[in-house]
Amino acid sequence: MICKILFVIILCLFEISIAVAKDTKESFDHWRASFELRALKNGISFNILDLVFKNIKADESIIRKDENQWPPKDVAYLELMKNWLGPSTSGGLDRIKQGKILLKKHSVLLEQVENKYGVDRNIIVAIWGIESRYGEINGQNDIIRSLATLAWEGRRRAFFEKELLASLRMLQGGYITHDNFKGSWAGAFGQCQFMPSNFFYYAQDGDGDGRKDLVGSLPDVFSSIAFYFKKSRWKRGAPVARILWDNKKAGRPPLKKVNLGIKGAPELVLMKNAQSVMRWNRSHIFILKVQVLLEGFGRSG
Repeated sequence: MICKILFVIILCLFEISIAVAKDTKESFDHWRASFELRALKNGISFNILDLVFKNIKADESIIRKDENQWPPKDVAYLELMKNWLGPSTSGGLDRIKQGKILLKKHSVLLEQVENKYGVDRNIIVAIWGIESRYGEINGQNDIIRSLATLAWEGRRRAFFEKELLASLRMLQGGYITHDNFKGSWAGAFGQCQFMPSNFFYYAQDGDGDGRKDLVGSLPDVFSSIAFYFKKSRWKRGAPVARILWDNKKAGRPPLKKVNLGIKGAPELVLMKNAQSVMRWNRSHIFILKVQVLLEGFGRSG
C-alpha cells in the first residue's frame, strides 16, 4: 500500500514538472508519468501499469514509419500493385489467388457468417487479405510500446492515448496477455488488425467458446469483420467501387470519382458500399486495394 501511495506522489510531482517545463519538448518519461496518473484515475490498476510500463522506452523506428506511410513517393501504380499483390512467403501465391483458394476452403464458415450478418463473404476475405495477408502477417510489434510511442510523439496524441487506455483495459480484463499482444507499428492487432478500442465495440465470439480471439480463431475473425461492416451499413450485393482506366466509361451517376494521385493509376469511382469501407479505413488507396481483390476474386482461373 505504501509503495502505491509513493508511486502516485511521484506521478503528481512529474505532472508539476511537466507544467513548469511546458515550453520545452516533453520527454518520453514525463509523458509516461502523466499518462500513468490519468490511467489510474480511469480505473487501470497499479499492477497492470507496472507490468507494461516498467523499463519501457520509445521506439524511434515507429515514428519514422508514421512519417513515411504507404504508398512510397515516385513509384508507379503498376509496380506498387505488383509488389503488394504477391507472392506470399508461405505458398508463393499472389494475394488474389491465395484469397480465391481460401474462399473455397472456408466456404461453409463464410456462408454461415454471411447469412448471420448480411455481409458478403468476398468483402470479409478481402479485408482479411489486406490487413494480415490472410493471417500470415499480424505484426510483431509490442502494442503497448507502439501506442505509447505514437501518443508521446504527439501528432495524434488524443487518438493514441485513447487506444493505449483501451489496450490496458484489454490486459486488465484478461482478453489477451501482454506477451501475446503483438501487432502493427500503428497499434492494430490480430488477423483483422483491430485497434484496441474497436475490440470492445465489434469483436465477436464466432466459435462460441466464450472468448473473442482475433489472433487464433477464424470464426471470431470473420464474425468480427462482418459485424463491423453490418454496423457500417453494408448493403449485401451492392458494389464498392469501379476501377476506371477510361474516364468516358464512368457511367451515371457515380457516388464520387477519385484521382488517387499515383503516377499511372486509374481513377476510382466510389459506389454504394464505399462509405462502409471508408468507415474501416478512410484512405482511397485502401478502397482501391479492396476493389482490386474483389474484382480478382470474381475472375475465373
